[in-house]
Amino acid sequence: MKSDEISKEEIQSLVNIALDDLDSSKTLCKSGNYRNSVSLAYYSMFSMARALLLIKGFTPKTHKGLISLFGQEYVKSEGFDAVLASEFSATQTIRENASYAFVDDFTKEQAVDKINLAEHFIEECRKFLKDYLE
Repeated sequence: MKSDEISKEEIQSLVNIALDDLDSSKTLCKSGNYRNSVSLAYYSMFSMARALLLIKGFTPKTHKGLISLFGQEYVKSEGFDAVLASEFSATQTIRENASYAFVDDFTKEQAVDKINLAEHFIEECRKFLKDYLE
């Protein structure tokens, strides 16, 4: 779905949500709650990808739709790091397992890996958001 009105405040809000989710992911990891840490690391990337798509007027309705559109609009068209985008996509499946498959055997290493991925993904996104951030 494409939207016509783009608000810098909406974009900044999505970035703030992404950063809050990343901070919460780190806190959860430190407390040993690796399943939820992984989930929030994914959501931090998801919010950043939403912000980028919003710049182009897109507001996808599903996670898979967002990831697909992100690949088309930023990886193929804008030169976003394809490896980071692929790892973001793979993390979506892991997040689904954390939320819906009742998988609870997440490790500290997995959580730390996804936190590091989210940090790199956010930094890559910032390159494309520089004109929209305060």
